[in-house]
Amino acid sequence: MKKLKEIPESIGSLQKLKQLKVQHIKIRKISPSIGDHTRLELIFVNDNLLEILPESIGKLTSLKDFVLRDNLIKIVPESIGYMKNNI
Repeated sequence: MKKLKEIPESIGSLQKLKQLKVQHIKIRKISPSIGDHTRLELIFVNDNLLEILPESIGKLTSLKDFVLRDNLIKIVPESIGYMKNNI
């Protein structure tokens, strides 16, 4: 069985996506295309191996809940500070 190591670029084609739950599977990367999801309201990516977040994450204007605990995040993109809902 092949394990998912990143949230792929093709996620950008899921235009009606409102929730993304990718927990406990040890992903290392989120594609920058995640920022194209203006309808995305919830992201759960806890208990993975994420070290960085794409700068495009700040474009998620509908995001209400963002859980990324138990990762290896070292740097938070500046764009998170400009998010509309200030999660």
